[in-house]
Amino acid sequence: MTVRLDSAPTTRRSLTAGIVLGASALLLVVTNAWGERLRDSYDLKLRYPPLYARPELHFGVATIAAFLVGAALVATLPKIAERAKWNVALAVAGLGSILWTVALNATRGLSMLWSPLETRHDSLNDVAAAHDPFAFLRDFNANFDSFTTHTRGHPPGFVFVLSMLDRIGLGGARPATFVCIVVAGVGVASVMVAVKDVAGEATARATLPFLVLAPAALTIGTSADAFFAGIGAVAVACIVRAVTRTRTRTRTRGLAIAGGIGLGLTMMCTYGASLLALIPAAVATRTRRFALLGLAAGSALGVLALAYVAGFDYLDGLRLTRTEYYAGVAAERPYSYALVANIAALAVILGPATLVGLTRTRGPIVHLVGAAVVAVTLANLSGLSRLEVERIWLPFALWILPAAAYAGAGAGATMTRRWLLAQMVWALAVQVAVRTGW
Repeated sequence: MTVRLDSAPTTRRSLTAGIVLGASALLLVVTNAWGERLRDSYDLKLRYPPLYARPELHFGVATIAAFLVGAALVATLPKIAERAKWNVALAVAGLGSILWTVALNATRGLSMLWSPLETRHDSLNDVAAAHDPFAFLRDFNANFDSFTTHTRGHPPGFVFVLSMLDRIGLGGARPATFVCIVVAGVGVASVMVAVKDVAGEATARATLPFLVLAPAALTIGTSADAFFAGIGAVAVACIVRAVTRTRTRTRTRGLAIAGGIGLGLTMMCTYGASLLALIPAAVATRTRRFALLGLAAGSALGVLALAYVAGFDYLDGLRLTRTEYYAGVAAERPYSYALVANIAALAVILGPATLVGLTRTRGPIVHLVGAAVVAVTLANLSGLSRLEVERIWLPFALWILPAAAYAGAGAGATMTRRWLLAQMVWALAVQVAVRTGW
């Protein structure tokens, strides 16, 4: 299924695509060479800049299996997107994303899915501290230095999630990985819902194959940021629906409150989630439903207020994290390099179709994609994400990926499949060439 737009002449379209892809390739080469040179003076903790990865070729039977899964998705997803009932299409989006994520990341062995969560730096090591949730929340900032690197880099929300899983007999890295991947799949379906509300069902259906076969699956399968991206996407989709749909006042208020609570919970998992508010805010500027946006914002702040009453000072936690970050790894990662290398790393998980599609995106969907780009820009300028953004920026990447549907806009189904194939092949090529740390 293709997005119907007035297409530019073929020659001009090809030239634009060539320039975008050439510039992206050059950016990767430059940031790699620049990073390698910086390693003589700084401990970037990167063995293959700009990615948190190391060069390690790997090709085996599982790689062939992942290719076959990807090829099957390329062949079937456009038809499903066009013909299936809407609810079925949503289910396919979520389940397809989970399937591709597992197939892609399992090419180096199934254990690679959960091994990143088993390191001494990960939040799983702090689960025992959260068995008394109120004491954990109250003393989180006071005990800041006793926690692992990942716990110190975030609010306490995700440790609570891990603790709840442990309490019901699902402790450990494997169940946590499963939850992260499934929640990210729900997030993918949620993005489709928001696209439908903003730009119409045809556009939403066109984004389905590209959301499923996104190279972002490289880190969705191996990091807690996939969980943050998923719950953040559900929250944003609820608020977007509230400010776009003409429904009863009770229904729209309920959606706004639910979305706001979801956003607040996401903010309790990652400090960067506040920037996700830019997405529904951009949509509200078009629909002029600012009261509902305010209701959502109040609900999000209400979550933080409840945490404060329980003893956790969100702003103080952010201050502690920022101080540690600047005194630690950020001190070894020059701001000027990170500013450029972050864009290169983001380009890797967006893939060629998304990069080209960003130059062709038109219509109401710009409110979603454009706001996500602004959020990434602000996150980049803040200096609080110096490298490793191929996972850290997953919550924003999910909202940029719909632009991929516009790469072949107006050029027919064959060109759409070619761009979809390019996304799949690019993701596999990265997985074959490097071993990521996530």
